[in-house]
Amino acid sequence: MKPLLVISTFLTVAAAIYGIPTGVEFLLLRWNVSPWLASVVLGDLVGCAFLYLFGFRALAVKIYVISVPVKAVLLWAGAGRWMFFATDLVPAVIAASLVSRAAIRWLTEPHSFEQ
Repeated sequence: MKPLLVISTFLTVAAAIYGIPTGVEFLLLRWNVSPWLASVVLGDLVGCAFLYLFGFRALAVKIYVISVPVKAVLLWAGAGRWMFFATDLVPAVIAASLVSRAAIRWLTEPHSFEQ
């Protein structure tokens, strides 16, 4: 049961942090919003906001500061729509790994609910 909990935690967090920002980006692109605004500004901001809310504040800022210029260069170079899938995957995998590690630690460390 414990491995199933860790795997489901990883997949849920990864889906939320990957799926929601990527969905926001594609929705905005469908509405003819500038790719720069849709992807680089809003999409990354949503993904890093999830990290921030999970308590990884410094990591969220670092990923956002690194991903903005990387996406800008890829966008300028004409990387196309595949760029959105690849660049949103990085914060999702990092966050899911950190949250899963916390779940494993919680499951394996002895803890008592009695005070």
